[in-house]
Amino acid sequence: MSILKEKGLLGYNMDDKKYAQLLDLAEQEYKKMGIKSHNWEHILRVVKYCDKLSTTNQSNKDILFPAAILHDLGREKNAENNHSESTSTAKQILEKSGYDTLLINQIIDCIKSHSIDSTEEPSSLEAKILFDADKLDSLGTIGIARFFILAGEQGWNLDEATNEALRRITKLKKMNGFYTTQAKKLGAPKAKTAIKFYDQLFKELEKK
Repeated sequence: MSILKEKGLLGYNMDDKKYAQLLDLAEQEYKKMGIKSHNWEHILRVVKYCDKLSTTNQSNKDILFPAAILHDLGREKNAENNHSESTSTAKQILEKSGYDTLLINQIIDCIKSHSIDSTEEPSSLEAKILFDADKLDSLGTIGIARFFILAGEQGWNLDEATNEALRRITKLKKMNGFYTTQAKKLGAPKAKTAIKFYDQLFKELEKK
């Protein structure tokens, strides 16, 4: 049984057969990937953030929740860009689960723009919420821990890892952080924690 089913998926309608099948197929795919920095636990936290953010924003959960669950599929170790593969794998699962073309396209649009390195900016409310939810899990102490798990998976040394951390922090700052008001409130203390940690790390490594 799916981990997300065991958690009750935050009260989301589990009577939807398409959605139940999507969960099972997605879980199998994530297990096959075996990437610890972007595993089921990360997905569950992103789904929870999506649920929080959607309570103050009138989003369509039939788009938002599948997008949150599928957004990191297709990732590979040592891959520079995973987004095209993520959408390809997600589309296959959505089609197998019986989703119609319109809904599939709306879900895929969210996945395409969820990363700070995506070539597209989030346009729909659901895409903005997914972007914010994913970023919330990349900040704070959990975000720091996940980043260094990722660094190990990518084979980065400490210098390479800190350079990448600095790049991400700088890029997120230029993007003004978050789209939704609730995410800005939740993200502020998490961002302070991350910045404080990396600031001390940069000092010890004598990086400006």
